[in-house]
Parts: sequence; C-alpha cells; structure tokens
Amino acid sequence: MSTTYAFVIRANGEFEVTEWPASRTLNFLQTTIDCTYVEAVTITPEFTVWMDEDGRHAGKPVNYAATILHAVNAEPHGFHHGTAVITSGPINGETQGLTSLQIAKLAEFLLTFAGARIPEQRTK
Repeated sequence: MSTTYAFVIRANGEFEVTEWPASRTLNFLQTTIDCTYVEAVTITPEFTVWMDEDGRHAGKPVNYAATILHAVNAEPHGFHHGTAVITSGPINGETQGLTSLQIAKLAEFLLTFAGARIPEQRTK
C-alpha cells in the first residue's frame, strides 16, 4: 500500500504535509484541527476540506487560504475558521489520503493564489 497524505492549512497561511493515517482518522483530524466536532465539505470530487464545526463560535481566526481554495472550487457557506485539513474524497465510504500529485496541485494553488507561506524548517 502506498503512502498517502493530508494537507494541513493553518489560519496564519502556513501549510504542511503529513502522512494520512491508516486508522483512527477521526482522532487524527480532531487532534490536528484542535477540535471536538469536525465537519467535512467536499469541494471537488478530488478534494474534501475538514474543519472545526464550531470554529467561528469558538473565536478561531479566519483561515483565508482554506476559504479561497473552497471558493474557487465550490460556493462556500462562509469563512473557514482555524486549521483546515484537505484529504481526497471517500471510496466505499472511507476517506482517502492525497497522492503526491494532489499535494503538488494544492501547494501550487495556495502559493500562487492564496498567499500561503511555506513554514520554516523545524525539528521535532
């Protein structure tokens, strides 16, 4: 099985690519987004945006990069707040990670049109 990825977009415009887990995906999304309730919005057959369902009410900042990505592909219902995670669409009801090509498309779009920034290298 090949590795797939999640594309994480922070509210400050920085993004990162992380490995999509083979299991416990809800836990991964809740931890990454820092929320209890996640909401999935399919913006194309290829991309799904996961976000904090209560982000606006919790006072999280607007995520302009995720909002622009959504608006270019589908009519948004408002602004995205807080961290957003992009995955591929579901197959047989199971959310799929992104391929390297999909990651490249997202990075190119965000760097070109949404003012996203590549974060500085860090060590873990």
